[in-house]
Amino acid sequence: MLKINEIFYSVQGEGPEIGKPVVFIRVQGCNMIPKCKFCDSSYSWDGTEGKEMSNEEIFEEVMKYNCENIIFTGGEPTCQLEGIKELEEFFWKKKEVYIRMSIESNGLIDDDFLYEFTTKIISPKKQCYNLDILKKLNFKPNTYFKFVFDKDLWFMNIINELELEPSKIFIMPEGKTKPEQEEKMEEVIEFCKEKGYMFSPRLHILVWSDRRKK
Repeated sequence: MLKINEIFYSVQGEGPEIGKPVVFIRVQGCNMIPKCKFCDSSYSWDGTEGKEMSNEEIFEEVMKYNCENIIFTGGEPTCQLEGIKELEEFFWKKKEVYIRMSIESNGLIDDDFLYEFTTKIISPKKQCYNLDILKKLNFKPNTYFKFVFDKDLWFMNIINELELEPSKIFIMPEGKTKPEQEEKMEEVIEFCKEKGYMFSPRLHILVWSDRRKK
């Protein structure tokens, strides 16, 4: 059983797989303390939502969509990594089904199981990160790092300590609404041009602003 906030079909809005059609499995709960003031999915950890779902129930919901790509997001999916591991095994037992599974994480938990994911998108947060764990995650294949831009450039400490390649670094504007994104994008783009990093818009916010797409 996994505690799930929602399962829905859309396109990836951020990072290295932006624009790709995916089925999002948003797990309930988050281990980030304190929580992020700019979080655009606080409903996934504030205690007001979420329900227990069996592997079969999740499989049936995912199979409603004609899509080979799944991404686990949150909240923080590594908080339920054992349940996700069992779910992945359940999917692979369905011989007729091919699924690419990726994960978005804040990078506070490391586990060998993370090798199993097609893509790992690590999004450390200013208020709480662990350089030792991030260094271990960086050695896993197909791992990318995504940072929310802040004028104090706090994330440069991580980039320098890990000696990250520019092609693995995605920088995003802060903001939970379309006007906030539009106001800050130009500054972030200019920063990315200067450093050679990848700029990532927050596509879902530019399209739907702070409305949840159901």
